[in-house]
Amino acid sequence: MPKAIAYTTLSVSILIAGIFSIGLGAVPIPASEVFLLVLHKLGIYHMQQVNQQHDVIIFIVRFPRLILAILVGAALGISGAAIQGISVIH
Repeated sequence: MPKAIAYTTLSVSILIAGIFSIGLGAVPIPASEVFLLVLHKLGIYHMQQVNQQHDVIIFIVRFPRLILAILVGAALGISGAAIQGISVIH
């Protein structure tokens, strides 16, 4: 599999998993509403009425948590690869 296809597939899967994970929680938010709110924040889509409660939950609580989880996962992957490279365990 070429690297470009692998990177595209991984990026799309992280995006889809992120949208679904942002919707999960004590206050469930449908994935379609999460997607539309993100597009609304980016200025791509205009919503007539924005649910302020969902807006705060997504962008103040859940989105930063998602970004942190992605960064921590990447850091753990890099550190694991470094440890394997140092200790010559294959």
